[in-house]
Amino acid sequence: MKDWFVEHRYPPVHDPVKIFCEWAKEEKRKELEIEKMNKILKRPQIGDKLDFFIKYKETKTWPNFSIHNFENRKGELISMYGTVKNSPIKIEDLVAGDCVECSGRIAKYSTLRDGTEVTRISHVKIIENKGGKK
Repeated sequence: MKDWFVEHRYPPVHDPVKIFCEWAKEEKRKELEIEKMNKILKRPQIGDKLDFFIKYKETKTWPNFSIHNFENRKGELISMYGTVKNSPIKIEDLVAGDCVECSGRIAKYSTLRDGTEVTRISHVKIIENKGGKK
């Protein structure tokens, strides 16, 4: 029998104080585990300005807009709608497989229907096109 039963009573009765204490300990353990995982993952916050080195994959076009898909060195998917007007290199000048150095802000994190996580960036300025592997 569990130790949170009051044994000297017949029939045995749950001791609510012991049950609550065990529940509180478990919740605290879960919070510490989540905090530890957040420190390990350490994703940038939405709105943070970052420099990226990413590889251009493809552009998907719809009647009103297009989404440009990139991939970072870890294989994570990064997407954007376009570049800022004063970007030295325009998105239209890129060829699939080109690696680019750019800066932008994290707009949002989302998950596609197939479970793939996507990072959307905005205010993108492509600084340099490093080209692709020949």
